[in-house]
Amino acid sequence: MKNGTPIDDLKVIKLAKQWQEGIKFFTGGDTEIIHSAERYYMDNPQAAKGNGMSGELYEYIKKALANIEK
Repeated sequence: MKNGTPIDDLKVIKLAKQWQEGIKFFTGGDTEIIHSAERYYMDNPQAAKGNGMSGELYEYIKKALANIEK
């Protein structure tokens, strides 16, 4: 992201998929938990930063995932 790597780069796609699989594993694939966590971090961006996830990085990952789901 910081180097300007596009969201459709294979490395970015691979990392985004790994992130998505980790989220699915952690939540048991429960979409309500996933959406609840997304809302929490949108409402509390400082909490996300404490876990190493900036809002910019989160949006970058979401765009990469949306790009591969097309």
